[in-house]
Amino acid sequence: MGHGATEVNDKSKNRLPLRALASLTGLNALSFAIGILQTVVIAWNFGATRTIEIFFAATTFQELLLSLSCNGQIGDLFTPFYHEIKATHGAAAAKRAFSAMTNALVLLSAIIACITFFFAMPIARMMVGGFEESEIKLCSTIFLYVIPLSVILIANSMFGNLMRAEHHYGYDERFVFAGRVLNLLSLLLLSSWLGVWALVLGLWLSAGVRCIGQAIYAIRYNTPIRFVLTTEYFDPRQVLFKVPLSLQHVASAQFFAMAMSYGLSQLPEGSYAAYSYAKRIHSKIGGLALNPVGIVFFNHLSDSLSQGGALLKSYAKHAFLIMIVIVSVFSSLIFSAGDIFLWILWGGDDYPESQVHETWLVLAILTVLLVFESQYLISRRTNLALKFVGRQYFASGMVLLGSAALCLILIPRFAVLGAVYVQIYTALATALVSYFITRFSRRDMAMHLPMRDVLLWSFAAILSCSVAHFLRGLAGIHFGPNKISLLLSGIWISLVTLTGLLLTAYLLGSKEVAGASWKITGMIRPRLNGR
Repeated sequence: MGHGATEVNDKSKNRLPLRALASLTGLNALSFAIGILQTVVIAWNFGATRTIEIFFAATTFQELLLSLSCNGQIGDLFTPFYHEIKATHGAAAAKRAFSAMTNALVLLSAIIACITFFFAMPIARMMVGGFEESEIKLCSTIFLYVIPLSVILIANSMFGNLMRAEHHYGYDERFVFAGRVLNLLSLLLLSSWLGVWALVLGLWLSAGVRCIGQAIYAIRYNTPIRFVLTTEYFDPRQVLFKVPLSLQHVASAQFFAMAMSYGLSQLPEGSYAAYSYAKRIHSKIGGLALNPVGIVFFNHLSDSLSQGGALLKSYAKHAFLIMIVIVSVFSSLIFSAGDIFLWILWGGDDYPESQVHETWLVLAILTVLLVFESQYLISRRTNLALKFVGRQYFASGMVLLGSAALCLILIPRFAVLGAVYVQIYTALATALVSYFITRFSRRDMAMHLPMRDVLLWSFAAILSCSVAHFLRGLAGIHFGPNKISLLLSGIWISLVTLTGLLLTAYLLGSKEVAGASWKITGMIRPRLNGR
């Protein structure tokens, strides 16, 4: 009995904590629902018009600056230092290091915001060169109002990294959810009065709510921001000096984003909006499907490395298996019934059926690519934690340069499908180069792809989608003004798809589905027996 318990405990140590994953996934699901509602409200108010295209373009640079400066690079680079200092010098020293890193990053981001503030018009002209002059001017004006927000968002992101490094999962996600609710309410109440500026106001309100929540967390867990730029055990330059290694990656990513915006701006009105709506939903699905697993994986990976790294490969494999299951579910549902729900939510005079189908096709393909984005997420964070910073950023930067070049070639020729082809190349190439960096640099740390599970879930998804579309053909489902009956059709098709996916995976021997079904029956059986 004792030996069996020890064996179970040893096995559980090789896996990510499911309670933390469930908590993050639940909160992300709520944020996902709010995000989808927000996207629907935006589509209702602005449709696929030039106005919303201007807003999407104006916020591209700000989102890129945020992801590159904190969420993507520096946040990942600092977390291993935090765990190392905590393990060797204690929690107080680690928190002082956090203060120094946050202060330095906020100061740096403020300088960048000031510089870009004075070059708003040239930046807008580069991003949307195909728009008219008055539209470019509006784009630059919106840009001026969102760029200062990046300083607050970067500070927010650093506090979020701290909470996750302390394994306080779910706290920051609650603040993000509250901010998104307020953002949605401001859009519902003020869009008819303020127009596109209601979207800008919503961004500021969302960031403010998150900031207040994090201040409460800092007081509760005795994590004040100390006004220091260096400590006895940590100097932010240890992280910032690694940033120049990523300059080529940063420049490549910026060029890629601008090339994508420029290429789409050359297309007829509505194409940019259709692609942008699909990309925004895709990012929300990615946040729900990948972020919870990626967050828990990276922080346990960092802890594991500070203690020798024995569990790294086990964590990586477990994380990827979970991501495969989640992506398979989303991909199947979107392929089988995604266009139905998009029509119910958006279809109408401002968003005709042709653009609904265009958005659905882009979204379906981008969702499938989340499999490769999962592999890239695991390999990239493994490489950063192993200090392969220069190699990782150089390789991914070269991929993004190729993506930028492809934007200028494929989008004029294939329109929105050209942008999709570029995304396929980007997802595949970044996943492959990141994996091979780990394999060639530290072969013992490289995670081998569980091909059996990939093929199993791929086959299950294809079969369930095929059955769903066959039933759709038999039922003769067509788009029209009667959206209630269409909604009922979408629901039963989704249920058929999900049931077929899980049943096929179970019959093919999926351990994940078998384990879940065993737990569910174990909970129900005593009740059926009257216990």
